[in-house]
Amino acid sequence: METIMTLAPFWINVKVVFMDKAQNIIYTYRHLLILDNETDAEKDWIIRKEPAAKGLNTLQLNIISYIKKNDYCMSSAIAANLDILRGTLSKQLTFLRKKGFIEVKYDQADKRVKYHTLTMSGINIAKAHLALVKLKDEKIQACINEFSLEEITTIEKFMTQLLKVESSTNYD
Repeated sequence: METIMTLAPFWINVKVVFMDKAQNIIYTYRHLLILDNETDAEKDWIIRKEPAAKGLNTLQLNIISYIKKNDYCMSSAIAANLDILRGTLSKQLTFLRKKGFIEVKYDQADKRVKYHTLTMSGINIAKAHLALVKLKDEKIQACINEFSLEEITTIEKFMTQLLKVESSTNYD
């Protein structure tokens, strides 16, 4: 009985610390989501490099960069690689085409098949976005290097689970 009473405050403290850390993770995650908006520091950086990017959202920048890396790609490849619905992609491609960042080219043998390519303005935006992605990847890699392999494995597992939560459409 005495042992249990001695250990009880320890377990209570562990639970409180765990809950505080869990709440901190949730808060930090929500804050990260809030940071990705129309006026965030990343978009400001891209706009300083390429003013035509003003008003583009993260998805649109990723679509443009995907097309830069995979010139003359089909919508199905873009949707599959960026893990977005084809309807969503169709709306974004229409917007980007109207803005003059992408062009549609039709297959000579089968006019039903269309490919997406970038205009010069789209290429410039993609270059700025890809430069930012490279800089961010380097900073993230530097952060990752501060962890042990065991910690990285745990982080990877958590990030995979977080992606499943974000990809889920079932909130019941």
